[in-house]
Amino acid sequence: MRAVLDVRLISAKFCFCFLLALFCVGGVASRNLCTADEPSPPVTWREAYEHLQKGRYEEAQEAYEFLKKQSATKDDLPGEFANSPHPLTGPQYAEIALARIDLETGHRARACERLEALKKLHSEHPRILGLLAWYAFLNGKLDVAETIAQEAIQREADELWARRTLAEVYQATGRLKQADEGWRYFVRYYNRVQPEKAEELLLAAEGSLAYARWHTGKQIFDFVLNTLCVDALKADPLFWQAHELSGRLLLEKYNKPQAQQEFQAALAINPRAVTVLLGRAQAAAQDYDWDASNRLAREVLKHAPGEPLAYTLLARSLLFSNQPEAALEQLQLAKAICPTDPTTTGLIVAAQIQRDGIRSLPRLQVLLESIDHVADLPAAADAPEAYESTLIAAAKINSACGEVLSTTGEALEMHRKFELAEKFYRAALAVMPQLTAARNNLGMLTLQMSRVDEARTMLDQAFKSDPYHMRVSNMRKVIRQLDGYATLSTDHFVIRYDNEQDKLLARYMSKFLENEVYPQLVKQFGYEPSTRTTIEIYSKGNGQTAHEWFSARMVGLPWVQTIGASTGMMIALASPNGLNEPYNWSRVIRHEYVHVLTLQQTQFNIPHWYTEALAVRNEGYPRPAEWNDMLRKRVPRRDLRNLSNLNLGFISAKNGDDWNFAYCQSDLYANYLVERFGEPALEKLLLAYRAGKTTEVALKELFQTDIKDFEAGYLDYLDKIVAQLPGRAEASTEYSKSDVETALEKEPRNAEWLGRAAMLKVKDRRRDEARKLAREALEIDPHCATAAIALAELDLRGEAPEKAIQKLASALDDSQPDHQLLQRLLPLLIQTKRWDDALKYASLAETTFPSDISSTIALAEILPHRMDLPRYKAVLEKLSLYENDESEYRLQRAEIAWNENDLPNTARYAAKVLEIDVTQPKAHWLLAEGLSGVKPEEALEEFSIACQLDDELAEAWAGWAVLLQTLGQSKEARQKAETALALDAKNARALEVLEKSRRAE
Repeated sequence: MRAVLDVRLISAKFCFCFLLALFCVGGVASRNLCTADEPSPPVTWREAYEHLQKGRYEEAQEAYEFLKKQSATKDDLPGEFANSPHPLTGPQYAEIALARIDLETGHRARACERLEALKKLHSEHPRILGLLAWYAFLNGKLDVAETIAQEAIQREADELWARRTLAEVYQATGRLKQADEGWRYFVRYYNRVQPEKAEELLLAAEGSLAYARWHTGKQIFDFVLNTLCVDALKADPLFWQAHELSGRLLLEKYNKPQAQQEFQAALAINPRAVTVLLGRAQAAAQDYDWDASNRLAREVLKHAPGEPLAYTLLARSLLFSNQPEAALEQLQLAKAICPTDPTTTGLIVAAQIQRDGIRSLPRLQVLLESIDHVADLPAAADAPEAYESTLIAAAKINSACGEVLSTTGEALEMHRKFELAEKFYRAALAVMPQLTAARNNLGMLTLQMSRVDEARTMLDQAFKSDPYHMRVSNMRKVIRQLDGYATLSTDHFVIRYDNEQDKLLARYMSKFLENEVYPQLVKQFGYEPSTRTTIEIYSKGNGQTAHEWFSARMVGLPWVQTIGASTGMMIALASPNGLNEPYNWSRVIRHEYVHVLTLQQTQFNIPHWYTEALAVRNEGYPRPAEWNDMLRKRVPRRDLRNLSNLNLGFISAKNGDDWNFAYCQSDLYANYLVERFGEPALEKLLLAYRAGKTTEVALKELFQTDIKDFEAGYLDYLDKIVAQLPGRAEASTEYSKSDVETALEKEPRNAEWLGRAAMLKVKDRRRDEARKLAREALEIDPHCATAAIALAELDLRGEAPEKAIQKLASALDDSQPDHQLLQRLLPLLIQTKRWDDALKYASLAETTFPSDISSTIALAEILPHRMDLPRYKAVLEKLSLYENDESEYRLQRAEIAWNENDLPNTARYAAKVLEIDVTQPKAHWLLAEGLSGVKPEEALEEFSIACQLDDELAEAWAGWAVLLQTLGQSKEARQKAETALALDAKNARALEVLEKSRRAE
């Protein structure tokens, strides 16, 4: 399905128009141009055209150099306009094709020169004039382009290239009314002419899209995508430009999957199509996948060195990495090719602001408010800042330079300079109200800044102008979802939640935030937000999961890796009640509030890695075992990020491990900072960011070191961390058949490789060969883990777990146990209920590999069968720290404390359960029991909640009765005791309450 969102095919007779920037489209096969007495030419017009369309530019160049000396009729020339009153001759057609080759291989100036030479020979041909005008526009020669385009139109009113050029020039020079009429022409042209050639259809499409972007053009978007592009490909199956336009339009609407399909279809025809490769690069940049974006941009520049968009994409990556000077170098290369390109100019402004800052915000505001009449600005007392000079120069060319301002806003927003970005978006709309990109971005930004009512109005307006923009559409749905949520306000927070699903969660979260998080973190960071922080808890509803609503809230798209996030102004999270797997909401909310404090107090100048480092440190849990595993694997081979690219790990990670490791590295950078410069170093660096300094400057000024020295010390620190990790790294489990064969040719008696060969045979179900190889390996090395595992696997497939246990245990060296053997052996011992052996090997595993929490999890299953309560309690306490998203271990520890009449620990661990699952009735009951003697009012509330969640929990009713009787509420106590006895007739505490009540009477 080619639809953007819900696109439906409409009649091809729909009245409107369209346009494109690429040339030569085909249909009719060429004829033999030679007479019977002449030899056949080495190439035909059709063959030359196919070379060109398929990106065989060298062959096309050679072919057209030959053909330009040949004559031809209109029907001989692939793609020639069917009804043109000024048909091209063969030599003219060939020269135009050669100019297009120059353009598509990055030689814009040469393409212009070729057409200028052609114009001297054919000065009155409107097609030549129109194309020359277009090429002049692409080179930033606006006056020349306008003059030639008008000349072409005087000679032929329907010269499409000239029409497109003139509309673009009007737009680029601020004559928006004339530009609008220029784009509208294409709608009328299509309706009047009903063109059938591919190039005409695509030119009509481009022009109509430009018109639609300035108006409510839903039907035009539909028609372009589902009719014009389709018809162009029917007219010429080689016309990859139709796929490119479809992909570009879909990508504009954030429909990346379908956009990529169109780009792939285009590349299947022309693998060297520059505009398509750049489309794919832009798609990667949308996802902040700068590695892919840069690779594609460099690939383009290798074949087309004069393509400015490639330089601007490289510049965006450098701006994201906070390298404005390097970005400016790329942007100057782009500007040299096309000095008037608004994207290039907008990024130059952003780079200058990133490099120099802004000395005076009031002066910036005056400039933005006067951008459409900069000539009237009074002379400044001092020299203008670099960004001011760039903006003023752009405004002198185009008083309605909304595209420049909007591009600057996008770049600033990418760096979380939200207030500045908003100023630029608003200025863009002030001078160019029809600029949908700025309206879309401003609406989404306003929502990110938690101004929901204002965002609603803006996004509604944006949707009317651009109904297929997926992010805008999804964020409007989020606002409607929020409209149905309840609100819980406290002194410092406003919590939005689903009243049916998350009322209890909001209640406990508000207490946790006000009693623990806010006072602790505000004191620690020395900063108090000026307004209450909004927290939005998204639940499943209206056909969407909790996580889908959360993702739509944060980015307007269906998937975000996390379950909680902060923009710095607000916090959103997917409700743990609406997910398949639980998570520790208290840890997440504490983490996210650190972002609020650090981002706001530094005015978003803090690098992503450092705010994450501070947030992780404040979670209050030990380093996860998974992080230690990754450190073991990655540090020795230096599979690491550094401060220049660590931020990318949070937003464009290749997989979940890369994403997790970015948090790990950030945490360790902070730890290294403390180890080398002391605990105060953390606050000093934060204050440096608050003062607007970069990391490089801060390290030099605060700690008298540079980035190179700091990074070198960090690597040494990581080596030391890994060396201190108990246990040893496992042998790689990734090997191929060829790896094994090659290794055994060199070392036929190597037990490990024989064992690996056996494992491959097991996977191939070649049991006898596997058994033979494994036994040979064990004869060489009785402790060869891989061989023992191979034999055990064969036994398990034969449903002989006892035999598998025997083989694994026999290979195990207690003095130096193998991790893989223990991992295979322990589950089998538990499965067969061999508790003594299971305890022995789980204890060995925990001692040898303490960072592997799986052995501790095994002990939690084993110890209840061994009646070792003290050790069992210690295991549960450890798991409550390391498995901090699992509530069961905390609940078990609370129950043990209750049975031991250890009320403080009963309350402590019951409360920890509620940090994960507020709907767990036993946790509320146990918390009530733990609080009864110290906080009776809170205990009564907890008893009530427990019994509401599970009205058959007899012990909760009994405990409630006991507390009520203690507080002198005898009647209520009797009622609760009677309820308990109805559930459990022998409940001792309920019986005692009734007995005391009778005696009292």
